[in-house]
Amino acid sequence: MRTTAESLYERVDELIQSHKRKPLLSTTGSRAAIEELMSRYAGLEEAIHELALEIQRCEDSREGPSADDAGSAAAGRLSSAPVW
Repeated sequence: MRTTAESLYERVDELIQSHKRKPLLSTTGSRAAIEELMSRYAGLEEAIHELALEIQRCEDSREGPSADDAGSAAAGRLSSAPVW
């Protein structure tokens, strides 16, 4: 049975790896390197959002529902990724 940490690690690793298109070599041109770094950056942003959501879920499950959480959830501030 997998732990939450292992499952989260796999999801985050998959997000990061999915944005790596080409290796960055010393012979890679500037334009290609910038495009690759932009893609990797997008992957890191997605991974950070995934981590933040999982941390929020863990905190919510520890604390249980409260009046403040109900209001926040109704406003869409919990359990959804930030829109950029």
